Amino acid sequence: MASYTEEEFAQMIAQLEDSGQNAGVCIMAEMKKDRTPSDKNKYYWMWREEKKKRQEVEGELSILKGIETNRVKELQQRISILEERDDEKQGALDRMGKENNKLYNEISQLKQDSES
Repeated sequence: MASYTEEEFAQMIAQLEDSGQNAGVCIMAEMKKDRTPSDKNKYYWMWREEKKKRQEVEGELSILKGIETNRVKELQQRISILEERDDEKQGALDRMGKENNKLYNEISQLKQDSES
């Protein structure tokens, strides 16, 4: 290791200060500033971000499933109401058909009676 006199050391510090570098800064601290995150650390943060996004999407999907389930139940209920109405109307239509047939038969009978 080289040994410097106080004068040489002072000159070196002055040169460093003139060049814009701080002579009193710890070399390790400067190295830590320049160091980029390691790949392991980088992948860890990417994993955490991905996990957070995945959880948000799962929550949204759960909400959508709940909404769709409610819609299906509402539609099934509406279908059953419409089927009941259809059954009622079909029953009324059947009764009207039978009544019309009965009246047609009565008219036919009356015509036959009046001709005879």
